[in-house]
Amino acid sequence: MLVDPAVRSIRVASALNERFGAILREVPKLDKVSEIELRIGEAQQIYPEIWRHLDEARTELVRRDLAVDDYDGLRATERPGQLAVRDIESASIVNPVALAFGSLELVEFKKAKFNAEGHAKARDACNALMRSMPDVDWLALAREEDAQIGEMGSLAAAKWRNVAIAVVIVIGMIIALRAL
Repeated sequence: MLVDPAVRSIRVASALNERFGAILREVPKLDKVSEIELRIGEAQQIYPEIWRHLDEARTELVRRDLAVDDYDGLRATERPGQLAVRDIESASIVNPVALAFGSLELVEFKKAKFNAEGHAKARDACNALMRSMPDVDWLALAREEDAQIGEMGSLAAAKWRNVAIAVVIVIGMIIALRAL
């Protein structure tokens, strides 16, 4: 099955942005510094890839003489080199309670500001490019993807959805590496 390159790029960007949104929801619930650091690293890798795929889709749509003005307006507000996470702060302090009992214990803290505005902007950019292709039935594509995931036989749909997102990410990275 031959997949339209613009559709593929938009779908990959959308899946990556969904994962970025999941990270935004997960981070406030995390209490281990190592888990927060993993989410920071994942977000920093995902965010530029979202925009790279959106830009690829835009290039393809312009080549077809389709209007991308809404996307261009959103893209113009995204600063070059914008990060998924900024203002990362770490600290280690001595636990005074443990010290009172003769034990030296360090407590680590990590704080970071995740780019929730960028997540919303990327979602709007995906939607803008989708609107540029009114002939594509985006809901049918999503249903088809859900059906494929359902055919995997899982009772835990959310688990398989995350697997599907990971697969899309891996496929996107393979495509990017082949393009180099």
